[in-house]
Amino acid sequence: MRKKLKRLFWIAIIGLVGFGSWKAGEAHQRDSDAYLQAQLDECLGAMADYKVIADDARDDLAQQTSLMAQKDNRLAFMNLTNDKLTAENEELKAALSESLNSSTATFTATAYTLRSSAAGITSTGYDLNGKDVTERIISVDPSVIPLHSKVYISFPAPFDSMSGWYQAEDTGAAVKGTRIDIFFGDRDDAAYQAAMNFGVRQVEVICVIPPAK
Repeated sequence: MRKKLKRLFWIAIIGLVGFGSWKAGEAHQRDSDAYLQAQLDECLGAMADYKVIADDARDDLAQQTSLMAQKDNRLAFMNLTNDKLTAENEELKAALSESLNSSTATFTATAYTLRSSAAGITSTGYDLNGKDVTERIISVDPSVIPLHSKVYISFPAPFDSMSGWYQAEDTGAAVKGTRIDIFFGDRDDAAYQAAMNFGVRQVEVICVIPPAK
């Protein structure tokens, strides 16, 4: 009987030790699982951050590419415009040089502003509203100077600074024969006074370049 009790005692002890080891192992497993989950969460967080950084980098690259394309387009447009202006300038200089070897024509020049124009739209559809004398628009007799022509006019002192190329884009009831009317500006008082000060002048029309056919 005593031996049987002793055996049962040791079985109980072994069972308790085994149960304790199992519980410890279970706790360790839980700790291990929690650690692994934490590591997994950290990796997932890092991947999410990396995705945000990668998306931002891709957006920045796309924006930089777009800006570079726009810059290239602007540069190409500027080069094309410069080439066109250079070609036009050479054409005008050649025409002027040829014209200087021929006789020039004296025209009577007057000045006008939009105070004398109801709508501010020329006979060719050119809108003069808000424009000034730097537009260099003149009214002509189309039977003498074709509309849309480039016209080089030489002015006497004190208006010699106005000498240069003008565009024939308007007509007028009083503009007949060798007479031109020079646009001086909008309806403001300064433009009107400048036109009045100009009055009537004799100018030299040196060159007329008709529009391209």
